[in-house]
Amino acid sequence: ESIRVLRAAVADAAGALGPEARTLAFYHSHLARYLLQAGELREGAEQYAQAAAMFARDPGAVQPYAATLDNHAAALLAARQNTAVERYQYA
Repeated sequence: ESIRVLRAAVADAAGALGPEARTLAFYHSHLARYLLQAGELREGAEQYAQAAAMFARDPGAVQPYAATLDNHAAALLAARQNTAVERYQYA
């Protein structure tokens, strides 16, 4: 339920604030965190990547950019580990 609400919030924010708004990057980051908690590792990593790309364009967003890159890397590692475990289990 919370993921559905966050997806709607991201869509609404993009429409209201524009696709490059800094606030929208935070929304993508929050959605990513919930997706990872729900086990949606690849989509969570994609949301972090989108947030990082948006923060990268804002010279005043150094700390959020760095934190998002760190979270994105952790999501990619989790997705990679999950894929390796699945391959091992079904081999």
